[in-house]
Amino acid sequence: MRLVVYALLCVVAMPLPVMAESSISGAARVIDGDTLEVDGRLIHLHGIDAPETGQVCALNGQPSPCGREATNLLRRLTDGQVVACREVDRDRHGRIIAKCKAGWMDLGAEMVTMGMAVAYLRNSDDYLRNYREARGTGIGIFAGEFVEPEQWRKGERHPVETTGDNLPVQ
Repeated sequence: MRLVVYALLCVVAMPLPVMAESSISGAARVIDGDTLEVDGRLIHLHGIDAPETGQVCALNGQPSPCGREATNLLRRLTDGQVVACREVDRDRHGRIIAKCKAGWMDLGAEMVTMGMAVAYLRNSDDYLRNYREARGTGIGIFAGEFVEPEQWRKGERHPVETTGDNLPVQ
């Protein structure tokens, strides 16, 4: 009996194997407001959804190239920085979903805080506080009107996008 108890205690006390987190780091090439290429791998920022590069929002009733602005902000945040990403998931197409930092800065948090991305609450509430603050202060895309990026990808457009003479030069 003593041997059985000892064996059980050994099994309980045995450390479980730890899966190594996949980390990727290096210079980043910005694809759009929530997608980077780091070390040759395409990475979507975890927990956020930014306007698509070609997406147009409305600011004071006028077209505003919010997708391009989101892309440009992510470029500024990563410019000259080593970007370190920790994979947290893969999407249904096998693409890497990761939390990424440039220095100490969490890129997803900064994109939402600056109002150039929404918190993608379907997958995470990590940036819900940042989202509420940005929306409450009316910064970035929250200063005007926009179609949620997910709905835009499905074909929904803001009225400023559907009027040909209002489209900004791309």
